[in-house]
Amino acid sequence: LNVVEQRNKCRLILDLRKVNAHLEIPKFKYEGLNRVAELIHPGDWMFSIDLKSGYHHVEMHPSSWKYLGFQFEGAYYSFRSLPFGLATAPFVFTQLIKQRPI
Repeated sequence: LNVVEQRNKCRLILDLRKVNAHLEIPKFKYEGLNRVAELIHPGDWMFSIDLKSGYHHVEMHPSSWKYLGFQFEGAYYSFRSLPFGLATAPFVFTQLIKQRPI
């Protein structure tokens, strides 16, 4: 299902409620400002990046593809990257960022 966003851009929405019902969702907290203050030192360079589509750069294991699919106009499609709407996606993405800081 596509939903029109601003300026005629489309965004794919995949309803993963049935998949999420079978997942064990880990509890975690995002890093707070205290942690950021520990990482910043006088003279450090700063920059910002947009991780808006970051999930699409995280490959899913092939065994999960069959659970991340949908049918549209008679054809079957499947996400091969971390989809928005998967309940474990924020945890997975955060753990990857912690392992390989940007």
